[in-house]
Amino acid sequence: MDITVLNEHQILLLLTELFLLLLFARGLGEVFRRLGQPAVVGEILAGVLLGPTVFGSIAPVIQGKLFPVSDVIQMHMLETLSWLGALFLLMVAGMEVELSVVRKQGRSAILISLTRIAVAFGLGFVVGLFLHQAYSPESSRWAFSAFFGIACTVCAVPVLAKILHELDMLKSDIGLLSLSSSTLTDFVCWVMFTVVAGVAAGKGVELHGPVVTIVSISVIMVLVFTLGKRGVNWVTKHVQDESGWQSGTVMVFAFLLALGLAIVFQLVGVHAVFGFFLAGILIGESPHVTLRTREAISEFVMSLFSPLFFASIGMKVNFLAHFDWLLVVLVLVVVVVGKMAGVSLGAKLGGMSFRDSLPVASGMLAGGAMEIIISLIGLQMGLIGQDLFVALVVAAVVTSVVAGPMLVWSLKLNELVNLGSFLFGEAVVADLPAWNMREAVSELVLRLSGRLGKYRPEEVAMAVLAREAIGSTALGNQLAVPHARLEHLDKPLLAVGRIKSGIPMDSPDGRNVHLIVMILTPKSELGLQVQILAGIVGALSEPEVREKLLNCPDEMMNDLLMQMLRGQKISKSQTGVGLL
Repeated sequence: MDITVLNEHQILLLLTELFLLLLFARGLGEVFRRLGQPAVVGEILAGVLLGPTVFGSIAPVIQGKLFPVSDVIQMHMLETLSWLGALFLLMVAGMEVELSVVRKQGRSAILISLTRIAVAFGLGFVVGLFLHQAYSPESSRWAFSAFFGIACTVCAVPVLAKILHELDMLKSDIGLLSLSSSTLTDFVCWVMFTVVAGVAAGKGVELHGPVVTIVSISVIMVLVFTLGKRGVNWVTKHVQDESGWQSGTVMVFAFLLALGLAIVFQLVGVHAVFGFFLAGILIGESPHVTLRTREAISEFVMSLFSPLFFASIGMKVNFLAHFDWLLVVLVLVVVVVGKMAGVSLGAKLGGMSFRDSLPVASGMLAGGAMEIIISLIGLQMGLIGQDLFVALVVAAVVTSVVAGPMLVWSLKLNELVNLGSFLFGEAVVADLPAWNMREAVSELVLRLSGRLGKYRPEEVAMAVLAREAIGSTALGNQLAVPHARLEHLDKPLLAVGRIKSGIPMDSPDGRNVHLIVMILTPKSELGLQVQILAGIVGALSEPEVREKLLNCPDEMMNDLLMQMLRGQKISKSQTGVGLL
């Protein structure tokens, strides 16, 4: 039996390849990040520069020696490392998925998600039927069309979360609705893709192929979200008790869980990527995994594995040789029209106006890493050719770049909003008597009772607390912004309370909340709520300002607040998105 042993030259070559890829990917990624663009644009560009597109055209001999296509072992080693990047990137994406938020958000999120899937997938599927013969005649026409429909539908939850965070919209109703709808869309798309990939891998068209695949996935998912979820919660709680909550221990457990689920899916003939995605969901949903631990896992993956994977994407094909501009334009049109129309239709059915649906549709436009990973799997399975692969990668990058600016434009965040006109003296409480959020909200609503019109104070308090139950509005830095949209409210109202002893809330930094700014807006003014929220965050963004407000004498608080809020200009002309 012959044993293949790596020689010193192959090891040196692998180390050189990794050095160049990480150097260029991280360097260009940081350049684009500082320009306010997704870092992944620079990371993919690094692969394009080092691959056959640029380096291979300028110096083919040198490029061939550094990245030898003829050396199968060398190529497989680099391919394996890049695939690890894709798999762990999917795990991190799964950690961003919060199915509990989808359940709490309810009808609106489900409507938007289902109509987006129906319209975007349907449009992509129909277009795929016509593209099949020209771009992938060897594959199954139905599998190709279904794959193309899914690629045109999937969205990037990490991109959306980053955009909302940069725009101070993460805790707004628009932000919550966009995230919950995207979460459900991504989950359904990955289930659909897993079925299509499983059937396509079988190379058969018999009915029992898809049936067996669907049944296998269903059984595994039931076990994962029942016994698996309980097991993950038990293990993470046990690790917390025994180790004093070491992020490294939880990180190893998360990786082992992802690898284990990937093995199970691969054994039943379904692609391993879905196992990593489900593992991320389980880790993200565990109440014992803290935000700090999730951020540590995400930082590790995004700093090392993610740049390596995206750089390898740029090296897969010659982007110039396979850039079919007509196909690129067609794919972009299908992606943008399908996603925007689907989300707008769902928002309309959910009772939102067209104007209010635009920010949600714009934020959910990005295809990001999810679209790129699906495209890569399709290329390697032979479902698509290199021309369509390039078009899908370009569409994923373009939609991720424009999603932030489109969201800003749709909200018109550069307009002047005089926040001081929404705040009245009786609604400023310098020493709010409250021990929890319920008491704080009830007291602040009472201060506004003369301005609530037909609403009774307890009705308004219930609406604010119902929104709080969906997701905490604590922003960190001792600040919380509970809010509600009321159908019969004539104009926005603000109420501010300072709690000197602080109250415990689920805050990103783990600190108690000492300052509460309650926002009430008309239900029809969804965009205005975001403007007000962004203005408040902007006014209190500096630590010195917050300290001054928290420590000023009671009699000075009203004047100080008015000075801070009056004439706040919300200017967000650019959004820097670090994730794809």
